Amino acid sequence: MPPSPTPQTDPCECAPRGDKEGEGAGRFLLGAAFLDLSSLNDRLRAAGYEEYERPITLIGGEARGVTESGFVAGIHGAAFIPPSGDGPGAARTRLRGGFIALDLGMALIHTRSLLLTVTAGLGGYGLSLSIDSDEDVPFDDVLADPARGSELTTGGFLGMLTVGFDGRLPVGEVEEGYQGFFTLGVRAGALYGAPLSDWNLPEADATDAPSGTLLGAYAAAVVGFGGMPAGFE
Repeated sequence: MPPSPTPQTDPCECAPRGDKEGEGAGRFLLGAAFLDLSSLNDRLRAAGYEEYERPITLIGGEARGVTESGFVAGIHGAAFIPPSGDGPGAARTRLRGGFIALDLGMALIHTRSLLLTVTAGLGGYGLSLSIDSDEDVPFDDVLADPARGSELTTGGFLGMLTVGFDGRLPVGEVEEGYQGFFTLGVRAGALYGAPLSDWNLPEADATDAPSGTLLGAYAAAVVGFGGMPAGFE
């Protein structure tokens, strides 16, 4: 009898996708924020303090997942890191702050090597302005006048719109149906924060304070790693 024909193997079965349909990645973010601080700057300038100019350094990160259908969900946040400012005498100001938001959106381009997303985010933000002095003073003078530093804070709800573009390069071996990848990309976003209050002291209200609204935009580069289904094209 002639030998039975050898079954043919589908070459695509060497790296099956199985039930692996979504992908995820974590990224580090570094860029610049362009915030409207005109209300605060007007008051600083009038009191003899240095204004905060744009842009402001932005450092943060994000974690995102993308389904096979292109739905995007994730979280990202960043800190604003402007330089300190000079004031009258030995006084100095330090402005700090940041935001965090949950993102939902869609992938307009979603391939093995490219990802273009548009997301809307909802979260919160906070800003703090500390004023102190670098001048050396006698101990007894501190006891007589302890109010030698102040910190003003504001914050509220944040809405944002972000556009992201990423290039991806597979790295490493396939494990449990997933292929690792290195990702490098850019982000551009618009920010609008509605304050819960104007600038306040820790234990009291600061009356007649400037607006605590956060309005601006940012641009940043992102770099990170993730995993996608091994058979994804």
